[in-house]
Amino acid sequence: MFLVTLPANTTPVGFKAQPSSSPINRSSSDPPSDWAAVYPQLTVEMALAYLPNQWDRGHQEATIVSLQTLKPITIVVIPDPVLADGAASSADKAAHIRKVFNESCGSLGLPVIPDNMPLMDAFGSIQLALCIRDADGFELVIPHDLYNESQFVFKPLFTFHQSTICPYTTGKVDGHVFTRTELQSERMMAERLNECVDSHSSPLLPIIHQKLH
Repeated sequence: MFLVTLPANTTPVGFKAQPSSSPINRSSSDPPSDWAAVYPQLTVEMALAYLPNQWDRGHQEATIVSLQTLKPITIVVIPDPVLADGAASSADKAAHIRKVFNESCGSLGLPVIPDNMPLMDAFGSIQLALCIRDADGFELVIPHDLYNESQFVFKPLFTFHQSTICPYTTGKVDGHVFTRTELQSERMMAERLNECVDSHSSPLLPIIHQKLH
């Protein structure tokens, strides 16, 4: 486990496909869960891969936003391979993270996370985000308490519209012209969209890789 603190004006911390360019509000009806949080992707390509989730949730349009820090944010990086193990339950992974963090936090000058709160709410209560291994590499997890306009600038990059002809697929992208083949290929769309942004991956990735090697 190690810490990464990204300074103010770091961009892009990550990318998120969401219903609008505003922060995602937590629903008051959501049941308590260790993993209730916001999951920005670390590349434009991965954010694009999660875009269909918005169609599945009934949204007709969605925006990929880039996150820029307004003030520093500290991220706890736990690169343990067990967290990428599909056979391990969510509860087991949450318990593992609590154990690893609470055993190491004292040496880093951090308090233990409260054990009477869901995992990500507990991290939010001490103003920490989390980055852990997953099946695709690393996953950024931001507590709802930190995913707001006092912590981040949410810069809209691309707005997508669900197809009216073939539901649950992308029909068009504002400001860009794609062929039907390109719209059906995440790789081809990502290649085109990457050309339109200054940076298509988070600086968190090279920092993590440098620490691990």
